[in-house]
Amino acid sequence: MKKIIGQSKSRIFFPIIIGVIFLGIGFWIFSLNWHLLKRGAETQGTVVDIVEGRSGRARIRSSYAPIIEFSTPDGEIHRAQSRFSTGFLPTLKDRMTILYNPNDPTNIVEKNPLMLYAFPGAFALAGILLIGVPLYWTRRKS
Repeated sequence: MKKIIGQSKSRIFFPIIIGVIFLGIGFWIFSLNWHLLKRGAETQGTVVDIVEGRSGRARIRSSYAPIIEFSTPDGEIHRAQSRFSTGFLPTLKDRMTILYNPNDPTNIVEKNPLMLYAFPGAFALAGILLIGVPLYWTRRKS
């Protein structure tokens, strides 16, 4: 097996560190969602406002996070901003099923597979690839 020295070592080290960060973010988001799936309450909410953010180097790409209004079983009305923003513009007055934390009604997530599983799964998969590919190539070269 060849020793990795100098510049080759940094080429491997950097993607692995980024991969660990992505993997951690994916698991963190999934654990937040899992907590709401197991201990949260489910209700219907309505999109009442939209928060627009800008991303990218020139700040030209927009992302949108809906503000959702919903009521709890005790009749209290709450408004909370979605934890995730996407490139898709939500429609005002859209109804959606959400999960919320009864102890903190501002902690919500839209109850759909994309937000619950695919979004954190994409981070985790990116992390696995960023860790695995450099390791695979170093083993293959040696």
